[in-house]
Amino acid sequence: MGPRSEDWDTPSGPVLAAAMMRNEDVVSVLHGFVRRRSWDGWDLRSIIDDLERLRWALPRRVRRSHPWLLYLREMAICYSDDILHRMMSMACRDPMSGIPNLEFLSVYLEELIAAEVDHDPDRAGRTSLALVVVRPPGPAMVERMTSRLLVGHLIRSAVPPELIVAHVAPERFVVVMPPLVAPETAVSSLRAALHGRREFEALKVTVIPLPRDRDELLGLVSSWRREAMKGPPITGEGDLG
Repeated sequence: MGPRSEDWDTPSGPVLAAAMMRNEDVVSVLHGFVRRRSWDGWDLRSIIDDLERLRWALPRRVRRSHPWLLYLREMAICYSDDILHRMMSMACRDPMSGIPNLEFLSVYLEELIAAEVDHDPDRAGRTSLALVVVRPPGPAMVERMTSRLLVGHLIRSAVPPELIVAHVAPERFVVVMPPLVAPETAVSSLRAALHGRREFEALKVTVIPLPRDRDELLGLVSSWRREAMKGPPITGEGDLG
């Protein structure tokens, strides 16, 4: 094998070269190669140049015999697919914190309601929602943005990792608590993480049951949207409703 380019010396680089040397199916390895570069922030032109350096590092008979144009097309398709997938993922997440947003939560809760109705007609075990509302101490944009990021981080660290935490409005977060999670325990953890911090002027934690049907869910989601637009003031201590 010829001189190796240091730029493609990644876990997938030698594997990709070996697949080409053996005339194996390189598509899956090529996709892994492209996706690693893409997630590291490489643009398509840089990845193509990187693959070209890999081609010149292969023995002459190998680099001349391989369908290189097909590999380049496959790489471009993979890159585009990866970018589209990330755009779709981020469309359902808050762009700053990465926490699922209201659109994600609406779809998730709708599926959850259908599952509970099908498997628990008596609704003995109910999922509940903890609505956490925090207002930053000042009107400045920096204070509001910092508050959102900090609150999202604190909520995420205060509850078990398997629980869904969503950012449904600028100062509003929702924690989905399955039947086996005691609401009082979750709320206590949230209060311990959030109360007493100077970054927050007011805090309120309210526990509500999962809506019974789609119409009730739509009403709840609409109320969250209206509250987000009005931005009502919050006063007093946190409570458990």
